[in-house]
Amino acid sequence: LAGLAVFFGKLAFQTVTPAVDNKIQDGAGEVLTLVSQPTVSYCGFLWYIYALSILFVVFPLAHRAVRGRIGWLLPITAAFWLLPSTTWFAWGSLRILSLFVVIGVIAGRHHDLTRRWLGKLWLPALAFFLAVLLPAGLYDEPSLRVFAAMLSIIALPGLMQATESWSLRMLETLGRYTLIIYLTNTAFIGLVKVASLQLGIWHASQFPMIAVVMTVVAIGGAVLMKRYLLPLVPPLDRITT
Repeated sequence: LAGLAVFFGKLAFQTVTPAVDNKIQDGAGEVLTLVSQPTVSYCGFLWYIYALSILFVVFPLAHRAVRGRIGWLLPITAAFWLLPSTTWFAWGSLRILSLFVVIGVIAGRHHDLTRRWLGKLWLPALAFFLAVLLPAGLYDEPSLRVFAAMLSIIALPGLMQATESWSLRMLETLGRYTLIIYLTNTAFIGLVKVASLQLGIWHASQFPMIAVVMTVVAIGGAVLMKRYLLPLVPPLDRITT
């Protein structure tokens, strides 16, 4: 549904403005690519929902196959990393994500032990995570990105645990709207870009201001949509919660 919404949105806007990124070139072919190779499609950001959907189907079967012994899935999902990568069916992303899902399930099954270790390791993990994050983003080095991801599963839950007594209502509110922000922020950012081009202010000198507007519109627009529009269509409201 999200992919089709982006598809028709791009079709509508690309006829009136050149500002649309990843323009639709071949209607049926583009939709087929979204289904078969989401990471290289016209809305590649949906790979996460795509991969997660596959895991929600496959994991219960794998759980039954190992008779509930989740630890057996660790070497299996780790071995996925040694297999060749491909864009078909998001396998390149899916093989990495599956290991983190298994680690998360194991951590959840040993909740108290996990909390104790997070209390000991989160601060140094956070320091290394912050140190690696910028180079990983700047140089797009796969090994750095994986290292940052491994650190994040200690650093960020540990940070949340260390601050759980604080009053962080704004962050809690954002947390409740994470899914709808993820699904719609690209569209809202695109609308701001189109408006900036039409107004003639899409210049490097103006970009700091435009970036702030993009952030506010992407988050605020998603929250307002979720609170006031989607409740009018209960099925859409349910699947975006």
